[in-house]
Order: sequence, then structure tokens, then C-alpha cells
Amino acid sequence: MSVHAFCSHIQDINFSDHSHLTGLLSQDKHTRIEGLCSEAAFAADVLAGNFPTTTSDFWFTRAHHSWAVTRIVTDALQPLSPLDYKLLDGFASRIPVSIAWFSYAAASFYGFLHHAGNRYPDGVEGMGHELVSVPNPIIAPPDARDPVRLRKACAYLASQGLLRASAVRRLFANCWLGRAVWDIDAFTITPGGKVVALEVKQKYPTARGTFGLNQGQEQLFRFLNSLGMPVVHVILAKPVSDSSIHATDLLTLPQYTAHTQWLYTRFVPSRLQQAMAAAPAYTSIFGTGQLSYSHIPRQHFSTLKRFGVPTPGIADALLAGIE
Repeated sequence: MSVHAFCSHIQDINFSDHSHLTGLLSQDKHTRIEGLCSEAAFAADVLAGNFPTTTSDFWFTRAHHSWAVTRIVTDALQPLSPLDYKLLDGFASRIPVSIAWFSYAAASFYGFLHHAGNRYPDGVEGMGHELVSVPNPIIAPPDARDPVRLRKACAYLASQGLLRASAVRRLFANCWLGRAVWDIDAFTITPGGKVVALEVKQKYPTARGTFGLNQGQEQLFRFLNSLGMPVVHVILAKPVSDSSIHATDLLTLPQYTAHTQWLYTRFVPSRLQQAMAAAPAYTSIFGTGQLSYSHIPRQHFSTLKRFGVPTPGIADALLAGIE
């Protein structure tokens, strides 16, 4: 099914049906959905119980040599948090800020511009206007969609209670956005009131003993830094350098999880090393084009904790030196 055909059949999706949600997520390449599992693991193993205040679902797109940001809302009746408003108001002073929310009844997204100081105490349902569907020209080539890996990834998301919200987010990316997007996995705030961006990836080191950072992500990190916002880059280090092993197996099978660690570093542009070649096409969002990227040497990363092992002082470690 083409992207346009898929996006035109959204009315047929039952957003309470596991198989329908799995089918929706299966339009993406399997590594993209596995990436959502890494983010879910980060929320459960690092954020939960350690960071009392976090938020997410801020999506950034390029706009006229700068950026625009959209806050995606998958539960329009849920009030936004004080941290959401701090981010929305702070971004609105510099770049265009929108809020997009999904109507399950209409199977469509609605949206409106946010202006600093605006508040929505009863949630955002009913606000704004219906957004026009703008399908991406391609979601992912068929050879980038392994059905077994996709089913495993969807099962993992379901086990974390994230299947429906994840499906709605990918629906927005594939059928409404129409262009490349970068999101930050979590924002938190220090006791002194400084907002910090936390971005997580599941990777193994390159042949140079580094971790790659693609150009778009680097540009977003630099932009956030220009606003005075620190960025902490977290890596769930794969214990084996074998791309044929399913990412969800690395999150669930003891022979892998026993040897898996979380690493972290504060994003500092001067630590980046220029790559000599572009990253392979399969690493791009849609699996269709090579990416420019930089290297961050392994020695700039510190060990945060072993995967799945409760560890005290997580927040202190990740936020050390920020205030």
C-alpha cells in the first residue's frame, strides 16, 4: 500500500484494537519502532523513580534557517504540566510553537498556535482547527520492514502501555507532518529551575570506538544550547555489535541485558569529530538516503548504571555540573 493510500484509510483504524495499532506501526521501518522501545526502556529504567518532573512529545522541524516546534498531545483531556508551559512559553519567545492533538472520534489531528502565557486548564480538546493531511512521500521501503521485528517491538510497547500513543505519534509523522522531524525524548528541570534536554539512543560503538551523532540531531542540540538549554546524550550501549540481533531481544533476554549499560555525556560541540564518510542509508528515518554525522569519542561518556539494576543517584549524575 502506498503512503497516500494508507493515509486515506485512517478512518478504518480501530484505535482500541492491538492488531490495528500494530498494522499502523508496521508502516515504518522496524528499526524506527525499535527505537521507540529504547525510549520506553529509558523512561522505565532511568527516569521512573529518579526524575519527579519530566515531559516529552516536543517535535522540532526546520523552518526558514531556524526551527519550529509542535507539542503532540495524544490525550487531549489531560492538562498540560507546569514544565510543558515553561517549555511552550520559552520556545514561543524565539520560534513558532504549535500544539497538535488527536481526535479519536474523528481520526484526525487538530492544531493551533501557542502564544506565551496561554493556558488550557481543561486540556486542549476542541481547540483549534482540523489539520490537513500531508503524507510523507515514503514511509519506509519494504526491505526495511521486518515483520517479526515489528511484531516484537509492538509487543514490547504494549507491555509498557505505550502501543496506542506510539501509533498516534507515528501517524502524525507519516500522514500529517510531510517533512523530517526530530524530537527530544525527555525534558526535565533542575531544582534551580533550569530545563535540561535528555536524548537517548541504543547503539554499539563505531569501528573507531566512537558513537555517531547524525547531522540533524547535532543541529537541534546546538539550537537548544543556543537557548541556554543543556543537552545530555544517553546511550544504551549494545553488548554485541551484531545488527542481525533484534533490538527488543537486547532489552529482554538475560544473556544480553546482563551485559548492557547506560552511558551518558553532556553535549559539547568541541568534543565532536568529523566523520570521513556518510552513515549508511538504513540509519536514516525512512531508510532511503545516507546521512552526514559526527563522532563523539567513547572517552567522553561516563557509565550511568547497568540496565535493569536499580541505582541511586541517577538524577545527580545526569545533571552534574549543570547548575
